[in-house]
Amino acid sequence: GGIRGFFGGLCTGVASAVALPLTGVCVGAYQVARGVGNSVEAVNASRAGMQWDSEKREWIFYFLEKEKEEVEMLERQLNEGKKGKTASGEDATSDMNEKKVKDREFYDLLG
Repeated sequence: GGIRGFFGGLCTGVASAVALPLTGVCVGAYQVARGVGNSVEAVNASRAGMQWDSEKREWIFYFLEKEKEEVEMLERQLNEGKKGKTASGEDATSDMNEKKVKDREFYDLLG
């Protein structure tokens, strides 16, 4: 207590006033360096024809034709009554167009 406590608190406050901003500057500099490094990687990957997959959080090559072929194969399997696999690897239902709904009124209006 008293004078001793006052000087103890003063030393703690001064040390915190120096350490906390210094820590913030170091963390900020680290984040800027990460951003610069990731920007270089992003430019290189984009030039190589890659796209960012936000679910996997990585750069991937995306082939639309390959995906189209997979979807068409799945549709053929479903139309033939065979069980196929969805993109996530789950068993596909036998009829992907029909869903059980409470009221079909608006669906019937659409045709």
